[in-house]
Amino acid sequence: MARSMLPEASCPICSAHADGLLELHLAGRRWLPSTIAVASCAACDFAFVCPADAENYANYYAQTTNDLLSVTNPSETEQSRFDTQAGFLSPLLSEAAPKRVLDIGCGSGGLLRTLQRAFPQHSYHGVDPNAVVGSHQGVSFGCELDDSVQAFDLIVLSHTLEHVVDLVAFSSVLELLAADGSLYIEVADATRYADFPRREYLYYFDRLHINHFSTASLEKLLTDWGLVLNWTSFHDFQYKDGQLYPACAILASRQASSIPLKLELKAPLIAALERYRQGERDRAREWQTRLATFPKILVYGFGDNFFRARASGGPLSKQSILAVIDRRWRDLSEFQYASDYSFMDLYQTAEQHSQIPVVVAVSWQAETIAETLSEAGFSQVFIL
Repeated sequence: MARSMLPEASCPICSAHADGLLELHLAGRRWLPSTIAVASCAACDFAFVCPADAENYANYYAQTTNDLLSVTNPSETEQSRFDTQAGFLSPLLSEAAPKRVLDIGCGSGGLLRTLQRAFPQHSYHGVDPNAVVGSHQGVSFGCELDDSVQAFDLIVLSHTLEHVVDLVAFSSVLELLAADGSLYIEVADATRYADFPRREYLYYFDRLHINHFSTASLEKLLTDWGLVLNWTSFHDFQYKDGQLYPACAILASRQASSIPLKLELKAPLIAALERYRQGERDRAREWQTRLATFPKILVYGFGDNFFRARASGGPLSKQSILAVIDRRWRDLSEFQYASDYSFMDLYQTAEQHSQIPVVVAVSWQAETIAETLSEAGFSQVFIL
């Protein structure tokens, strides 16, 4: 852990000094830091990314659409997720009396459209930096919160809170919550990363998921916001890579529920994150052994997965890389990394180095890329 990164790091929930877990160097991307640390607060059972500049992240999200699940025409898998969330909210929305519902970070409104079809008696509004402003199929959308609107009976934060830089400032959204209103939060369940490993090395640690919650840290945060938990549920949904993704859902309000809350006790978050890291280290050593017989390799893709894999102890940390194949090879050849790596076009590389093994280090469509590489003439293709 670089000493320069953590002396000023304090827990976003309780402001206590945070301990460093790991440091990552990632691909250069406008507005986002290329070097981050993941720090933790044992008192809050919480982990977070630093540094994180709120203005820079706001600029990034204003230009980037990240929620690929909230689409106008969701797939059967994506719709299943929205239906599950609608089931969680059914006790609140089944009442005949009209309610106002707000979804912050709504993407293209997949959840809101599902709720509107199931409970048309209510009004629905979504806010997202990339939202198309206007009303569509009974749901209105905007790019920013309007403080002048009347209070909402339900505010939804579905996989939004992980991305919030300033949790204290963000609590101002509660000014839009009615006195008897409810807040629905769904986030990645950081205590179960190890139970749902992804193909990509250290996948769950990146620059966009700033906050890593457990139910305990969420309870602490919501208590600080003046709310009480009404219920919690663990909700594992099929993600865009075809694998299950761990999540927890919590409903909170300004008033205590008549039904006693049951929180399922799990291992402390810090121990759970270390279990995840140990599993990743074990997988990395397997890759190192697998690739050790090759004096040089080629790598396809120069994104964050490449950098995580090249980090100390990572699956590609000990490999000699002849060249990196990337569609942006011309631009990369003039970039800051040109002194460390050679960048080449796919077909140029196939003509010159088809006998060299290629490791595909991208997040999505890796199988399609591997097939293209094989068709181009590469004899050995591995998907990292």
